[in-house]
Amino acid sequence: MERQPYFQVGEDCILARGDSHQEVTVLEIFDHECHITGKEGLHKGFYYRVGVVGPNGNDKWVQHALRKKHKPSGNSFRELMNNLKCPA
Repeated sequence: MERQPYFQVGEDCILARGDSHQEVTVLEIFDHECHITGKEGLHKGFYYRVGVVGPNGNDKWVQHALRKKHKPSGNSFRELMNNLKCPA
């Protein structure tokens, strides 16, 4: 089975850099093989270009540096509890 990227081009996500978190959009996805040199990178997974340059001067980030941006629920806490049949 072929691996699939966790994020898709155009998807909004969170770039987590130390204590800093920044909303970004995935612009391009690269497999672990460098498309310029053809050599395999150190990270065995996908790289994502998000338009933010990192400390190494590169604008490609490994998958574990990104977090899914979850959409807020349309339900209030009380509605969620009612759906679970729990007293609030």
